[in-house]
Amino acid sequence: MYNLLYNINDPIQVDSKNLLRFFSTDKGEFSSSENIVKFINLLFELRFLFDKFVIKWTSEDEDNQESLLINKVYYNNSDKSFSVKREFTESNKQLSLIQSVLYIVQESKTQYWITSFLYYLYDRYNLQNVLESYEDSISSSTIFIEKLDNFFYCQKNDDQIMSQLSFQNFEPIFEKKVSGDYNFVNQKLNLLNGTFFFRYWFHKTEYLIWKYRDEFKAIIPDAEYQLWNKYKISFKTSIEHIFPQSKDHFEEDADRDLYHETVEAPILKDYFGNLVLLTVSENSEYSALMPEVKKDKYRAKLENNYIDSLKSSLIFNLVVTEDIDRKWIKEDWNFSKAKYHLEHQIIPLYEKHLKM
Repeated sequence: MYNLLYNINDPIQVDSKNLLRFFSTDKGEFSSSENIVKFINLLFELRFLFDKFVIKWTSEDEDNQESLLINKVYYNNSDKSFSVKREFTESNKQLSLIQSVLYIVQESKTQYWITSFLYYLYDRYNLQNVLESYEDSISSSTIFIEKLDNFFYCQKNDDQIMSQLSFQNFEPIFEKKVSGDYNFVNQKLNLLNGTFFFRYWFHKTEYLIWKYRDEFKAIIPDAEYQLWNKYKISFKTSIEHIFPQSKDHFEEDADRDLYHETVEAPILKDYFGNLVLLTVSENSEYSALMPEVKKDKYRAKLENNYIDSLKSSLIFNLVVTEDIDRKWIKEDWNFSKAKYHLEHQIIPLYEKHLKM
């Protein structure tokens, strides 16, 4: 952050455990006491911004489970004091969820998105001195993080590594509305990657379903939809095939023909529309059961106010959907339904989101 703020091309390596050693030098940036003071002051200012706007693990929620939450700042009129508590509120939940996507898919020691986000916050509130309400600051921060996430993962960045992408000022880039590529995303999600899909796409899809959840309110039972409102994105790694890999009759010959020109032996069960991301224990519970049996297990969890994933919710509601025109049978799950799930429920969310 110091390098970015003061336009230092040769990055200064700092070890927080041996900070004094970096200040006891005869040459370089920290041979000057003035620069050392600037660095310490910057640390203090960034710590304040970090505590106010950046998610952190906490076990303080109604389920007594760890979640990624943001501090909510409270003001006490009686003694004119401030206090903070990490929690979901209507105003900060969206920012918590989109940050959770980035936090989970990047390694704990290399959260590259944080540098760019802190620079945005520092520039906005310390340099430009923007004055706005807590709700407005959360809203503007959410928009920035959404665009940052789109820039990192929803377009081709093969020529730059993530660490290089993070150390820059993104505001001029986002002013030009360069943030994500719909065609790139559409191509990625239409691959037959199965368990090799980048886990990011599942976490991002969960976020988008939650963000645009009102679009599905008419097709999701009310009690289940209430769980959508409370949903939290959590660390999951296990990709589950809704139609199991070991079973037959998922697709028709005409379905396979869609992929024969690009894939020699297409395995349509590896289609993104047939996949959800679960914990290892959740995946083991479903095992190789058929979709209608998995649906029953999923519904049993709903009775205990637990939801596997929002993507699972959409899929299992399609399992029980009957449509004569589409030749859909109730209690059946096939490639036709999986294709509808991706093309009509998931892809449009990305298209809408990338055009924001």
